Parts: sequence; C-alpha cells; structure tokens
Amino acid sequence: MVISKSLERVADHAANVAEEVVYLYEARDIRHSGQSAPNAVA
Repeated sequence: MVISKSLERVADHAANVAEEVVYLYEARDIRHSGQSAPNAVA
C-alpha cells in the first residue's frame, strides 16, 4: 500500500510539473481541461 500511494503521489507531481511547463511555454492553462463539472442536484 505504501509503495502504491507513493507511486500515485509521484505521478500527481509529474502531472503538475507537466501542466506548469505547458503554461509557461504556451501561456495556456490546461488544468481540469478534460473534466466536466458534476451534475448539480436541486
């Protein structure tokens, strides 16, 4: 469990670094670009 959690954390950090690189290079914010907002329950 510890190893899998650590690997997931490393992958999250790598994704954050990649998003920052795209932002710095292209001035384009790609965070949450493929995710849709959850449906609101009235």
